[in-house]
Amino acid sequence: MVINNGIPPSVMKYALVATTEFFNLPIEEKMLLLSDDVHDPVSYGTSINHRNNKVHFWRDFIKHYSHPSSNWIYLWPSKPPSYKDKMGNYAKAVQMLQKQLMEAVRRLKFRAWLLTRGT
Repeated sequence: MVINNGIPPSVMKYALVATTEFFNLPIEEKMLLLSDDVHDPVSYGTSINHRNNKVHFWRDFIKHYSHPSSNWIYLWPSKPPSYKDKMGNYAKAVQMLQKQLMEAVRRLKFRAWLLTRGT
């Protein structure tokens, strides 16, 4: 977890609101995205497998590709109506954070390399 990550609290809050609204939809709406294929760019599912799981822990999920969001957002759920906007803003913020983290790692590795060369 990265704290003080620069993602505005309102963006995180609205992303949570959007997912809560999605999971509060009628089951028929969510089932439109049901998929067992892990390679589907958008899927809804549950971890319940009564045949194989001895412990029954209910976990619904929605998964969708989001990088870059412009390539995938048209596949994201249309309901609730604000889902694409709220999650799109969150996805963009996370992508920006990822770039910043990767740049920081790159710089640290470069400094470590310089130190091994004695410069």
